Amino acid sequence: MVHSKVFECFQEHLPAFAEKVETYFPNGKNSIRVRQKDGKEFIFSFNGEKTWRFETIDQFLAGMKGGKVHG
Repeated sequence: MVHSKVFECFQEHLPAFAEKVETYFPNGKNSIRVRQKDGKEFIFSFNGEKTWRFETIDQFLAGMKGGKVHG
């Protein structure tokens, strides 16, 4: 899926967060990195209506490594 379509899905599923987005960047297949106006960044991944995720960058990276977030 092209990243602009992923962003449309983000807007549809999380409109309150979408209102706060300053910009977004490609993050990989079916995934974008969104930057809010306050500088916070998150990852949104969309693989279908029942398989989407919205997470912090630390959560995303820990998931890629198969680990858990500590904090």
